[in-house]
Amino acid sequence: MKIIKYFFEFIFIITLFFIFKIIGYKNASNLGSIIGKKIGPFFRSNTKIRNNLENSNIGNSQEDREFIINNMWGNYGRKRTFRANFRARNN
Repeated sequence: MKIIKYFFEFIFIITLFFIFKIIGYKNASNLGSIIGKKIGPFFRSNTKIRNNLENSNIGNSQEDREFIINNMWGNYGRKRTFRANFRARNN
């Protein structure tokens, strides 16, 4: 079952990288941020992130922590688009 899941994730990511190469860096970065915020929590567990934020006393309330987590997924999506565009320029 994991092999099938990973295969579909691979196809999805390769398709996104191809789209990122076509639309350019700035648009790809913005799109990556949106995708990271929407899809990122499906790939990794948010409970571990919440526990780490609570243990380190970051964020005064649950709303602050949710804001931090949401921005973290956006930054993660931007980072992935940077890698796709960077590799496209070097090849």
